[in-house]
Amino acid sequence: MFEYFKDNYAWNIAVATLVEEVGTLAEPMEAFQAVAHLADADPTVANQAWHDAMMALGQRLERLADEDLAAGHALSAARKYHRASMYLIRVERMMPPRNSDRLAVYRRALANFRKARELGRDGVEFVGIPFEGKVIPALLVKAKGSAPAPIVIHLQGFDSVKETQWPMLQEYRRRGLSVLILDQPGAGEALRLHGLTARIESETYVSRAVDYILGRADIRTEQIGLAGLSMGGFLAPRAAAFEPRIRAVASWGAFFRLRPPAPQPAAGSARSGEAPGAASLPSMLAHALWSWGLDTPQEFGALAERFTLEGVVDKIRCPYLVMHGEGDRQIPWSDAVATYEQTTAPGKRLKIFRKDEGGIEHCQLDNRAFGADYLTDWFAEIFSGR
Repeated sequence: MFEYFKDNYAWNIAVATLVEEVGTLAEPMEAFQAVAHLADADPTVANQAWHDAMMALGQRLERLADEDLAAGHALSAARKYHRASMYLIRVERMMPPRNSDRLAVYRRALANFRKARELGRDGVEFVGIPFEGKVIPALLVKAKGSAPAPIVIHLQGFDSVKETQWPMLQEYRRRGLSVLILDQPGAGEALRLHGLTARIESETYVSRAVDYILGRADIRTEQIGLAGLSMGGFLAPRAAAFEPRIRAVASWGAFFRLRPPAPQPAAGSARSGEAPGAASLPSMLAHALWSWGLDTPQEFGALAERFTLEGVVDKIRCPYLVMHGEGDRQIPWSDAVATYEQTTAPGKRLKIFRKDEGGIEHCQLDNRAFGADYLTDWFAEIFSGR
């Protein structure tokens, strides 16, 4: 993986994905260079510098996009609004969960993303799925053509958001599939704007997404797939085990059981990615408590005891794909083996990405194209009958 910063795994994975999403290294490099000397400094100082550098970049792209739009160049504006949204999401990502300014940054990122999709005529439909008196926000991207096509519901992980998944998940559309990208409870917009916290029983909200799909005439409703990224690699198979209308399921990164976040080392005291359990955020525990709606580490520890696919994956009755990188520094690849060995799903498949091919990091963050291609090829094969 491209690791620009010394001993800062959280910053490095943010960089690796950001560069893919904006399509350039030269533009964000200005921000990287401005904070590089603080990568192993006190986290409060370092993350404030990260905030300032990324915010300046996002604001500049907003201004340039506004100028393009005023000049009548909508497509040029769309590209810049997209990049602005990706930079602002990286601002929000590193802010403390309870920071009073965080929500304003997030709303600004969403507004830029929406303008980018609408001005760019990208075929993205912004939908809200009713759930417990609130809504689960989602992006619906339909397959090319006018005929109804199969669809894959896509779940987020512990700290991902639907906007940063959209660039990679275009591969579904290119393979004749539609995709519904959810910010499920505990993730993205559902958590931040609607107060929906995470829950183990993912089938409760996946079933509502299926209900929504069944109400549409432009989707092949007898072919509904489900995939989950990172912690979604637990949530997706959990839902498929109890929702029979799911006809194929995949874990983009296995997640057999939850391990409570370990105390994070002081900045510069150890290389942060030497073993599974590497921290993808400045404070994994603070984010976990926020996402799950908990108050204490003890509550989270009690929840972790119930967070397992033991006795669950053997209930899956549809084809199941498990993908993992052999060099994953967040979740050990033994989780992938355990998941694969314990499931009795028909046509189950285990894919471990090896060093000689690439994609060995967590959810192929070192090169997400490898993961996206394998995942979408698999669903295309399942739903084509080949």
